[in-house]
Amino acid sequence: MYKKSPVDIDELNVIAGDMVCLCLSDVSGIRAAHQAQLNTPELQVTLTRFAQQWGLTEQDLLLLIRK
Repeated sequence: MYKKSPVDIDELNVIAGDMVCLCLSDVSGIRAAHQAQLNTPELQVTLTRFAQQWGLTEQDLLLLIRK
């Protein structure tokens, strides 16, 4: 999925407003999860891994995925 990023992603040289590509299969569980579900080990590991890879906080990553 291509979308405008609501946040800067330094690791990808993306500035807020630039287009970014997300693979829906990579973030599908996170995208629709409620806060309680995000605390499950599987989703927490995925969220943390992506946030670290892209140099984002978990909150910024959630904003990117959900907005």
